[in-house]
Amino acid sequence: MTISIVHFSAIIIGSLDDGIRLFLISICLGACFIRAFWEIEQARDRRRRAIKAKQRAEDFDSANSGI
Repeated sequence: MTISIVHFSAIIIGSLDDGIRLFLISICLGACFIRAFWEIEQARDRRRRAIKAKQRAEDFDSANSGI
């Protein structure tokens, strides 16, 4: 059984197309994971800032309540 050049090149081109698709899918998924992680970190940072601001306000109120 022999494989002609046309069939062989079709196999290579098909494999190349699959490889490009896999690469693009990997890039997209990686970008999605990075974006999701970034959003989680931003939410965590906002929560920390809100807690610190609340603590500062409580400390300020307790310090000035004796005046």
